[in-house]
Amino acid sequence: MGTIIDQMEGPGAKAHDGVRCPLCGAPNTASGQCRHVRWTFDRGGPLEFARYALGASPLTERLGRSAGEISAAWLQVHGDQIVDLIMLHFGVDEGFVFGEVAQLDMLARELWRMFTEVPVAS
Repeated sequence: MGTIIDQMEGPGAKAHDGVRCPLCGAPNTASGQCRHVRWTFDRGGPLEFARYALGASPLTERLGRSAGEISAAWLQVHGDQIVDLIMLHFGVDEGFVFGEVAQLDMLARELWRMFTEVPVAS
């Protein structure tokens, strides 16, 4: 049976050279990453990345907020929406999240908007 590479490309195929950055084309591995890597999923999943984005974004401080205000339970309840936002703002491939620094601010802005949204009375 062999490895996935053997199955897809035949025995003796070249080993995986890393995940190519969609922005600069550089190969990324666990030991070497380009400047566009914002997160790797060995550090945690999408919800941990969302919390990281909230803490890393200067927007959070400008709003007078703290990433700790958003509970893990809230993140869990809104997990599907958060994953959709991450996929919208970032390139995600094989455990790497690629993007520009400004995209962390965009994600943080969207998360704060979701968190502070006042529900409409029915």
